[in-house]
Amino acid sequence: MELESLSCNKCGASLEVPPTAKYATCRHCRSQLVVKRTGSAVYTEVLNRIDTRTERMAEDLEALRLQSELDRLDREWEQVEHDWWSRGSLSAPEARARSAGMRVAVILAVVLLFIVTRGRLFYGVSSLMVTALVVYMAIRCAGGGMWQQRSWNRIRARRREILRRLDDRAQDGWD
Repeated sequence: MELESLSCNKCGASLEVPPTAKYATCRHCRSQLVVKRTGSAVYTEVLNRIDTRTERMAEDLEALRLQSELDRLDREWEQVEHDWWSRGSLSAPEARARSAGMRVAVILAVVLLFIVTRGRLFYGVSSLMVTALVVYMAIRCAGGGMWQQRSWNRIRARRREILRRLDDRAQDGWD
C-alpha cells in the first residue's frame, strides 16, 4: 500500500498516511491532525485549532444573532410608537397634551357632577348619562396608555434579557 509523507503541523515530525486518510495522530507529540489536500499540496492542521476557530465562529454568530434581535426589538418599538401616535393626525407632544387635558377634564367633570348633585352621584337620568360619559372618557384615556405600556414592558423585558446575555458573553471573555 502506498503512503504519503507529511509533517506534523505542531512539532514537525514526519508522518506517513494512506492517500485517503482524513485524520492522523502524530506519534511524536500525540496531536490530533486533519489531513488537508489541495490541488498541489497535502498538509496537516492541528485539530484543536480548528475546534477553537469553530467555537469562536459559533460564539460570534450568537453575538450577531443577539444584536440583530436587539435591532428588531428597537424597530418594533418604533413601530408601536408610530402606530400609537398616528392614530390621529396629532404629533406626539400634541397628543400628550390632549391626553393630559382629557384627564383634567374628566376629573373636573366628576368634581362638578359631585357638587351639582350635592354629593349624590346618581341624581336623575342626566347625571347618570354624564357619569357614564365621564367613566367612558376615563377608560378611553387610560386604555390606550395601558396598551402602550404593556407593549413597552414586553419589549423592555426582552431587551434586558438580550443585553444580559451579551453582558455575560463579554464578561466570559468571548467578545
